[in-house]
Amino acid sequence: MINSPASIAGTYNDTTTVDWAPVQDATHDGFVGKDVVYTGRSCPADTLAADPTGQVALAIRGSCSVSLKVDKLFAAGAVGVLVMMADASEPISFSYGGGTQLGPTLIILKSYGDLIRSVATANVTVHDSQPLVKSVVGTSARGPSYSYQTIKPEIGAPGASLSAIAGTGTLEAAFGGTSGATPMIAGSAALLLEALPHASPAEIKARLMNNTETQIQTAPNIFGPQLAPATRIGGGEVRVDRALNAKTIAWVLEDETAGISFGAPSISQTGAFHKTVLIYNASNSKRRYSVSADFRDATGQATAAARFNLPSRVDVGPRGVRSIDVALTVDSSKLATWTLNGGSQGGNGSLQTALELDGHVTISDTTERITLPWSILPHKAANVRAGDEVELRGGTGTVRLSNSGTLPGRTEVFAWTGTSKRISRGLLPKPGDNFAVIDLGQVGVRQATAGSTPVVQFAINTFGKRAHPNYPAEFDIFIDANRDGTPDYLIFNLESGGFGVSGQSVVAVVDLSTGAGTIFFFADADLNSSNMIMTAPLAALGLTSTSQFDFSVFAFDNYFTGKLTDSIENMTFSFAA
Repeated sequence: MINSPASIAGTYNDTTTVDWAPVQDATHDGFVGKDVVYTGRSCPADTLAADPTGQVALAIRGSCSVSLKVDKLFAAGAVGVLVMMADASEPISFSYGGGTQLGPTLIILKSYGDLIRSVATANVTVHDSQPLVKSVVGTSARGPSYSYQTIKPEIGAPGASLSAIAGTGTLEAAFGGTSGATPMIAGSAALLLEALPHASPAEIKARLMNNTETQIQTAPNIFGPQLAPATRIGGGEVRVDRALNAKTIAWVLEDETAGISFGAPSISQTGAFHKTVLIYNASNSKRRYSVSADFRDATGQATAAARFNLPSRVDVGPRGVRSIDVALTVDSSKLATWTLNGGSQGGNGSLQTALELDGHVTISDTTERITLPWSILPHKAANVRAGDEVELRGGTGTVRLSNSGTLPGRTEVFAWTGTSKRISRGLLPKPGDNFAVIDLGQVGVRQATAGSTPVVQFAINTFGKRAHPNYPAEFDIFIDANRDGTPDYLIFNLESGGFGVSGQSVVAVVDLSTGAGTIFFFADADLNSSNMIMTAPLAALGLTSTSQFDFSVFAFDNYFTGKLTDSIENMTFSFAA
């Protein structure tokens, strides 16, 4: 909380703590009503930009371990430390990297730090206000899964730990992150296998997923009392004792999981989806189960679009198995408008959560209750189609378009300049292969304007869709502006801010004679799409509205191998044509 001055006073919730210097513990209760001074980078070798004695020190991330900054600042007399991020990324909890004089520390957004620095003196109060019980951090790796559009993660667990440092006798190190949750689940599975040595991997997995704590909120200090979506927490937070004692197990055999994933389909009219769930009664008596489905957000407008059809009850004999059909029907006319994309909204998690439909299928009787998470990310879409052929008379023809969807369809027209044959199926990656093949299909060009700026746009189509335009495809367009046989400029797509930073796909232009590059526009691309439109100013390419130029398009695997996988070369386009 910033207490003063009034111009910036208020509560700022998007923060995180560090385990090795908690804001609140047995000896600290935050810092209340203290002025803030900016001390700069604050690494051990740095001269502090201000004296923090008796005040809260504001440092900026970078160049050395955050714990070393904190050590230096408390040694200099600070009563608390705020560490601002160096870029627009979310605050993260940093691991211990050395230092002994540690005290209450809070990691904050760069924008918060800039706000504090914008005034002569800011006065702050800091308390650890986020309840850790039944909450998951908002920076965890969420789904749907990249390749199969399934629930990811499948289950949640504590990802922060405090471990003894070998050989030190007394020192400890904190660790936090998704990779810290994985060994917790491995340990949970080990406990079940010890007690149930003959259980199959599928049974162990189902036991864990069926018996979680489902009422988990996403970073309530930021988002308020909002339940975490299935693509954030999976089945829920692990509860080993419940999994061990379970006498009912349910799973989706075809997907080898206890989650019901309906994917991320484009739906133009009404979509029907089915999954078969197996129910195993591990007890020695016949049982009658009630079956129901619910929504995570029962008040969301899109819930009217989805309707379940499943049996209200099912009888399963002792040590028996029964299957039930879980059917979901989605009416696209009642879905919320799809506003996600791979450009400006490519990393908008809150927007995805608002569009996602999810909840739990519950199977219960008088003695037991288990759940399976379900999820669908429905894309309200048009269904624009054109004929396969066009008859030209005198060099012109008519193409008739039709749209059977409930939404008006967007159609973009380009001059076709090149094509590439489909790559043989045998050369494409299979599950588990650590490479991608970007298979170019068609390329087109057109001249346009962005506001008052003349631009050129390249439309690139591929065989096969990508979950997100950032990865695993990079398209490099080499422009020979003066047609002398040597490329002068390069246009390519990349993630704004770097790998895994923003989720936003942008288009950059590089002058190959100087190496200077500039990002001008977001890429025009959607999620789960095979198309991308890349835009660049004519002036940045040494072109005018009457230019003729040569160009080639190269497709690279920019995630696994960095290798070239396809190309369409030696194309020519004239704006005057």
